[in-house]
Amino acid sequence: MMKISCNPVVVVAACLSFAIGSPRVSAADFSDTALAYRYGSNFTEPARPQDIGKNILTLSHVNSGKSGLHALSLEGRYSDRDDPARNSTEGATEYLFNYRYQLAAASVLDQPLAFGPVGDMALMAGIDLTTKDTLFAPRKRAWVFGPVLKFDVPGFLDLALLHYKERNHKGIPGTPHPDHSFEGTWMVNAMWGIPFRLGATSAVFNGMFNRLGEKGKDFNDIPSVGETLLRINMMVDLGQTFGLGKKTLMAGVGYEWWKNKYGTPAGIGTHTRTPTLHVETHF
Repeated sequence: MMKISCNPVVVVAACLSFAIGSPRVSAADFSDTALAYRYGSNFTEPARPQDIGKNILTLSHVNSGKSGLHALSLEGRYSDRDDPARNSTEGATEYLFNYRYQLAAASVLDQPLAFGPVGDMALMAGIDLTTKDTLFAPRKRAWVFGPVLKFDVPGFLDLALLHYKERNHKGIPGTPHPDHSFEGTWMVNAMWGIPFRLGATSAVFNGMFNRLGEKGKDFNDIPSVGETLLRINMMVDLGQTFGLGKKTLMAGVGYEWWKNKYGTPAGIGTHTRTPTLHVETHF
């Protein structure tokens, strides 16, 4: 059974969502809010030998206009007993809040900076906040900033080269540096959502890719390593098929591949390879 508790990340997310997630949107602008659920049974965590089942709920909002593009999400990840909460046999709860802001050239110059397959260029800045109720008790605070190439494709395809800076916490007793600021590093980030037809049904191929460089030494003075994360999914618009309205009910399958998770050197639980099931609604 999933457990949901109050958390500072939730409070921050709610405040930011109210402040920037609900502007008035003109006909020329874009706005989308979605509630999504996904499940996988083969997630991993460093130092955990067993595969972990996770139920994941995500509330996301994207809007764009003259002021730029705002994208935020609040995610709750609910593990099974193989990833226990601190001083408990029940599964852990993890909350993640992400916010990204893009200012495209077209918004500033009234025309895009386009060349070849690139439809425009932008600058992106963002924050990531994470907390989890395990013995490790991580409290990730990360900042990203850098340029983005926005490709001219159906849907969207963004490729960014970012500066990444992280501060985090490790609650295990005896940790030499429990509150640790990692070295700044580089990140290559790609995000895409490509619509297509699957027979008479609308569908979309979504994905994200992160390649993060080494972040220097960790909480125990052990050098971190680069990490690679890939998430993909293919979603079918069942709502439109059954006459319920576009994107009211979407379902599909996906896959997550995460090597050297959190920058941890190769070892037990550091490489995730899991299929996932997805359901979402847009409103």
